[in-house]
Amino acid sequence: MTGSDVTVSCLVTTGMFSSEYLVKVESAGRVLWEGPADRELVFPDKDLEVKEDKYVRGRIVAHFLGWSYGKKSVIVEVASDGLAQGRRFEVPAEMVKAQKLPA
Repeated sequence: MTGSDVTVSCLVTTGMFSSEYLVKVESAGRVLWEGPADRELVFPDKDLEVKEDKYVRGRIVAHFLGWSYGKKSVIVEVASDGLAQGRRFEVPAEMVKAQKLPA
């Protein structure tokens, strides 16, 4: 089954515009994805000051696309304005939260 919304652990800082955050998804010291995301899709663990230059932990809403490597990792897609498809990347399964991940 595919097509469920999940959240993925990330680092969050203020974006260029008031309607966005700059988000970074890292695993094992490697950046898996980095870019702007709508504030409606990002949940920082604490409030960010305007023009603050530091990252805080948070979660970003992503679309579950499928399992990889025997369910050790998950392929997700983050919504993206103006693109035919969103931004896809693979993350370790332990970074993903959902009510129940699809089988």
